[in-house]
Amino acid sequence: LKPETMPANDTVWACCRTKDTTKTALGLHDGGITLFDAINNQSISWKAHNRGVTDLHFSPDNNWLYSVAREGTIKVWNM
Repeated sequence: LKPETMPANDTVWACCRTKDTTKTALGLHDGGITLFDAINNQSISWKAHNRGVTDLHFSPDNNWLYSVAREGTIKVWNM
């Protein structure tokens, strides 16, 4: 991934990577999540929570991303 694809104006609070290291997820202080795909050299960002994302975890099969936020919510995302 190119350095300029990283979020420039946001603070990263959480980070995780798939076991095969092809995807990396960043949890941001504003409640957003940015997902980087190293194979396709692409990223996608979305507003996942109302407050900062404090923890992220991929499922063992890499099909799901779990996110936890300061508002006290846990969400599950289909990858």
